[in-house]
Amino acid sequence: MMRSLEDQGEIPLIVIVSVSVCGTILLLLNIVLISCFVHKKRQQKVLKDKENGSSDTSGSNIQKQTPPSEGRFQPWQNVNVLVMVILTKTV
Repeated sequence: MMRSLEDQGEIPLIVIVSVSVCGTILLLLNIVLISCFVHKKRQQKVLKDKENGSSDTSGSNIQKQTPPSEGRFQPWQNVNVLVMVILTKTV
C-alpha cells in the first residue's frame, strides 16, 4: 500500500533540491539587482558632478572606480565592492 508523507517522516529529495535551487536563483538575482542599482546611482552622481563642474581633489569623496570591460557593466566584477558598500552603509 501507499504510505503518506506523514507516515514516512521524510521530505522527498525533489522538494529539497527544487527549494534550494529556487533560493539560490533568488539570491543571485538579488545580488545582480542591487549591484545594478549601485552602478546606476554612481553614474548619476558622476553625471551630476560633471554638470555642476565640481572638481573635488581633496580625496575625501574620491573612490577608485574600475572601468567595466568593453564598456558594459558586469555586476559579477563588483560583488566585493557591493558587499563593502552594503556593510559600510549598515554599520
